[in-house]
Amino acid sequence: MVINSKESETSAVLMTADLMAGAVRTAPKTKGIDRLDTVILNHEDLDRLVKKMEQIGVERDLEFFRRDSRVLQEATAVLLVAVKAEPSGLNEICQYCGSKNCESALDEGKRCAFTSIDLGIAIGSALSISNNNYIDSRVMFSAGRAAREYGPFKKYDQVIAIALACKGKNPFFDRVEQFGTHF
Repeated sequence: MVINSKESETSAVLMTADLMAGAVRTAPKTKGIDRLDTVILNHEDLDRLVKKMEQIGVERDLEFFRRDSRVLQEATAVLLVAVKAEPSGLNEICQYCGSKNCESALDEGKRCAFTSIDLGIAIGSALSISNNNYIDSRVMFSAGRAAREYGPFKKYDQVIAIALACKGKNPFFDRVEQFGTHF
């Protein structure tokens, strides 16, 4: 059997995405409470995300969404990492959200700072896997934000996307030179 490089590289990206999802699950979390979820998109689902990003860019006049949608077309897969911003129950000892306790934060419509911290730690864990497996990656707020507007991620407060590819040159950098506009 002959396996060509394109098939092998796609397999490596998808295997790495699986390992990254595992790293998200096992990443340390506040009080050991796991509020994180992951989904891996490729093929048609990745195309839907690209179209949603383009739509948001046009409708809301956000050029960086349009630019990132073009960049994301180079991805083999995207790992979405999502979190529900439920209070961690640290109350008066914390106050990182700016409220006196978790109940006040809920009443004021604030999000628990620790869920964002947990999300950041999990993303760092996932990125270490892509780096250790020599898979190109890019953390993308825009793609995560677009993912919140459809599918299973509507119920999450924060979603961050990690674009993945295996190319001769990382397609996720040099965005300004390739497509213009800064974020």
